Amino acid sequence: MERCSLGHLPSKAKIRTQVQYVTELEEEDGEIFFELPHMKNINKDCKFTLDIQARVNSTIKTIESATHNILVQKESPTEAKIVIQKTPYSSERDLIISITQSDPFCNRFWVERDLAFSTLASCAVLYPDFPRLFPGLVEEHEKCELIFVVDDSLN
Repeated sequence: MERCSLGHLPSKAKIRTQVQYVTELEEEDGEIFFELPHMKNINKDCKFTLDIQARVNSTIKTIESATHNILVQKESPTEAKIVIQKTPYSSERDLIISITQSDPFCNRFWVERDLAFSTLASCAVLYPDFPRLFPGLVEEHEKCELIFVVDDSLN
């Protein structure tokens, strides 16, 4: 859990803070879920808004929330902005958003840069369809061994 404290603010001062949170989302039966736990002890005078940027690898079919009223603005077939319609945002219960996409089992790869250490980290999520890729060689439920070779020689 991360904390940020602000101090020595004059009475009735207005401030604006922005928090960016990036995470791999839960996937179940081809549906992606984002869950934001409710926040305790928020000052009732505090105006709190919440906008979410969603980016997936295949076309977004639906974005829904069973817990809050949301407004979805599609920015492209694979990107959308999700806005909580109640302003200020009520955090009395967990926020749960579900996203259904046209091909949930497509391969994904991304790279992130750590500015503090000038390093890169990458992650790959693979869903190989061996029976389709190698017909007759690999059966539908046959287990296969995958060997990954990573070359870090910088050549």
